[in-house]
Amino acid sequence: MVEESLYWTIVYSRWIDVAGWSVFGPRVFGFLPPPLRWIVPPLIRKRVARTLHGQGTTRHSRDEIYAFGGRDVGALATLLGDRPYMLGDKPTSLDATATGFLVNILHAPLETGLKAETAKHANLVAYAERMRAMLKG
Repeated sequence: MVEESLYWTIVYSRWIDVAGWSVFGPRVFGFLPPPLRWIVPPLIRKRVARTLHGQGTTRHSRDEIYAFGGRDVGALATLLGDRPYMLGDKPTSLDATATGFLVNILHAPLETGLKAETAKHANLVAYAERMRAMLKG
């Protein structure tokens, strides 16, 4: 679910959603010299848009896409419950994957519906912070 569904909502929020793109685009392509900065980002963004359409995400409305992501986040919150890790008392590869996605949602400088929905789940916010601190050592 995380890699096959939530991933696409995150991609949409950064590359297609105008609010996300206005922050994400300059951060990714701002280093390019002016002629390339005007040409390269739109070309890559079109390619990402084609991929999202072929995959199926952008065949839905913006609200539906964020609702899908919200359901995925809700499922993660339910799975985690009050445990320290997704599947119990020890971290697994699911924790590594989930942490990467959750930190990307919560700490990216994008204010999206997906970020707001994720922030509603106190257990996921605490989990992401705990995992992030653990990874920093």
